[in-house]
Amino acid sequence: MQLKWLDEDALRQLAENLVATGSVRARQTPRGAQLVHELLVHQTELEMQNEALREAQVEVTESERRYRDLFENAPIGYLILDGATRVLSANPRARELLGPDIVGTRFTSYLVPDEAIAFERYRREVLDGTERFAGDFTITDARGRRRELRLEGLRTGEGDEWRAALSDVTMQNAAFRKLSHTERLGAVGEHASGIAHDLNNLLFSITGHTEVALRSLNEEHPAYSSLIQLRGVVERCATATNQLASFSRAETDVPPVVNLNDAIGEMEVILRSLLGDDIELEIDAAATDPSIRMDVSYVEQILLTVMRNSRHAMPGGGKFRVETANLALPHHPQQGGTGATRYVRWTMTDTGVGMTEETRRRAFDPFFTTKPAGSGTGLGLSLVKTVVERSGGSVLLESELGAGTSVVIHLPCASASTSISSRPAPPR
Repeated sequence: MQLKWLDEDALRQLAENLVATGSVRARQTPRGAQLVHELLVHQTELEMQNEALREAQVEVTESERRYRDLFENAPIGYLILDGATRVLSANPRARELLGPDIVGTRFTSYLVPDEAIAFERYRREVLDGTERFAGDFTITDARGRRRELRLEGLRTGEGDEWRAALSDVTMQNAAFRKLSHTERLGAVGEHASGIAHDLNNLLFSITGHTEVALRSLNEEHPAYSSLIQLRGVVERCATATNQLASFSRAETDVPPVVNLNDAIGEMEVILRSLLGDDIELEIDAAATDPSIRMDVSYVEQILLTVMRNSRHAMPGGGKFRVETANLALPHHPQQGGTGATRYVRWTMTDTGVGMTEETRRRAFDPFFTTKPAGSGTGLGLSLVKTVVERSGGSVLLESELGAGTSVVIHLPCASASTSISSRPAPPR
């Protein structure tokens, strides 16, 4: 009988038959006994190999399960892309970041237009190299939301396929930008005191020349009233620079009590001259208790800041309305301080072009401005918010594109509160 030693199934079958039948005839000869022994040894080896294969198969299955679990439940997005940035595979986190139907689409279709060239350079670096490359890009997901993603790309070595890990860094980058603004504001604060001192010197010189001119003119001279107005403006500027210095030093003195209606009334002449003939000014100071704790220079600064923004929003003319009223608001003890139940509502409204929702949300951000370069610092509304909140109040911005803008300020009445809340109690 010729055995096919290379056929493991035949050997196994022969060994099983011999062992099962207990072939006495085969064992009676030396050759038969040796053959049976060899078959038994070979059967044992085959069983050990099969056991090792089964264990290896279990390990491979477990490894695939762990990899699949990591791929499906990873906290970061994971994509497999071809050379043309077509998405070949995506895990659930990637579909959450971009959209549920991203497989088969091109990743470049989610990029904002300004980043197409930068991403193309990034793609070439990934495909031409053997290292992991990282880059930050802004995308618009399937729902129209803007996100900032960090991509870490690596070529797989199989054709032009490459892999990318996605991380959402929108909040992180926003925090870095806010920190940068804070640092810039800190730098402004450090230099504000010196700038205010230099301005005071210049204003002192203007005041001196104005006084000399007034002494040389009689009251009937045409320039006499203009010089009186100029002297008043210089005095206001000097007060504002002093407030700028105290603001930069973050002084904590209790502010004086001011009649908001009177402070607005004293600004009427200046407001009308600054608004021009094409913008109508309306003042409705209806607050029966207009007393607030705020320096009068801050009241003037807030009013002028909002007025300038409104004038910029009404290039073809319109209406600028200032009104005050009283209202009662509930306590907010969880915010600290005693709070105040009676507030003065100070509203400034224009009929200008209005704002988009994105502009409205960012209006109080430091250094944010929609004016052309060189014509705005972006600090006006930011300082307004800071001053109001230091006085225990809150400021709201209501605007709609094409429907004008309203700045609504709520300040606690000085007669209704013996102390200023450590944090503002915003009205509901």
